[in-house]
Amino acid sequence: MLRYFSVLLISSFSICLSGKVKNDSSYFNQKAVFIEFFGSSGYVYNLTYDQIIKENGMNKITASLGAQFFPKLGLLEKDLVSFSPQFNYLHGNKHNLELGIGVTFNLFYSQWGMPVRIGYRSQSLESGLFFRAGFTPIITNSFPEPGSDMTFHNWGGIGIGYTF
Repeated sequence: MLRYFSVLLISSFSICLSGKVKNDSSYFNQKAVFIEFFGSSGYVYNLTYDQIIKENGMNKITASLGAQFFPKLGLLEKDLVSFSPQFNYLHGNKHNLELGIGVTFNLFYSQWGMPVRIGYRSQSLESGLFFRAGFTPIITNSFPEPGSDMTFHNWGGIGIGYTF
């Protein structure tokens, strides 16, 4: 089931980024690069590229792709490399309610998680500071409880970056 969901999510993300849709909005194709601590990565941090792909008044859809690298240290058996594609719905102008869903994959540990986002995003109409904070609970197989293949973890994160 996870494989099918993952293929669907990644395919949708690729199609959205490659599509050439005309829109006169100042938001459309607005991009941001940011670092998020905890949040959708399911781990320590995520370097993320985010793009608004559809806009209709105060409603926007974004697609993002985050990545994380953590070198093998005393606590890790291998390097930690993860990817986190995500789709978000925004409602607002500069100050937005942000709702989202995604998947996070850890390539070398066969771990995955499905984060959900309920949060706040501040993103300028022009270039400038990008900020987000949210509650991002994760369903994961990374830290299963005894007798369970998956668990639910309350989680949250803060991201800061630049809109261009």
